[in-house]
Amino acid sequence: MEPLAPMYERQVKKMRHFNKLMHDADNHDRNSLEFLRAVRIENSLMT
Repeated sequence: MEPLAPMYERQVKKMRHFNKLMHDADNHDRNSLEFLRAVRIENSLMT
């Protein structure tokens, strides 16, 4: 089970980062190209 821990940690960090992006988007323009690019990058990292 031990080797799975670091990978899980990375996933949690990615999710937190993604949630932060989503939160920031609420405070800014959701349709901005920068935001869309960030979401696309996040989605590619998650798969």
